[in-house]
Amino acid sequence: MRRRVRFLVPLVLLCLSACGPGFASSRFEASIEEWTIDGNLDDRTPTYVETGGSPGGHICITDANNPAGTVYFVAPPRYLGNVERQVYGARFTFDMKTSGQFMTLQGRDVLLNGSGLSASLDLRAIPSLDWTPFSVRIDANNSGWVDDSPENRGQPASEELLRTILRNLNSVRIRAEYLMSSRSTTCLDNVAFGTP
Repeated sequence: MRRRVRFLVPLVLLCLSACGPGFASSRFEASIEEWTIDGNLDDRTPTYVETGGSPGGHICITDANNPAGTVYFVAPPRYLGNVERQVYGARFTFDMKTSGQFMTLQGRDVLLNGSGLSASLDLRAIPSLDWTPFSVRIDANNSGWVDDSPENRGQPASEELLRTILRNLNSVRIRAEYLMSSRSTTCLDNVAFGTP
């Protein structure tokens, strides 16, 4: 019996570090967890909603109809820095929902910026009226990431590009604007960055 316990303890500890929610995560159970908004005119703070999440709390933005750009949820500092070892080859998962399904916009859905470089991903789907789970792999193997730097925009992202960005990651953004409607709302929950 003692022998089994000695074997199980390291296995449980390994799973706690490798099977957990990821390098950085946000469940929004009590607050906005330092997430911000970019591109929504002067509004930089998402709205915290205590109930109706997937499950529990979540954050939302209502588009201020800024004609100048796309609105994004912006991840807090704990997602940033040298994250290459923890994040490259892992998944980025999150749940989203939006207030409508008509007159949808296409765009860059996930943006990673670092080391003066940028990569983006088109999810090829939009959130529905109910919580929609998204899961993307952060690697260069048929994952859909493209180089978003001005000189190479639209070219498939190489492993070297993604690793360079992740060695000095200074911005993680998730698109929060999917409708042409002037008062559309998009909500975010269960973010996990670097999930095995």
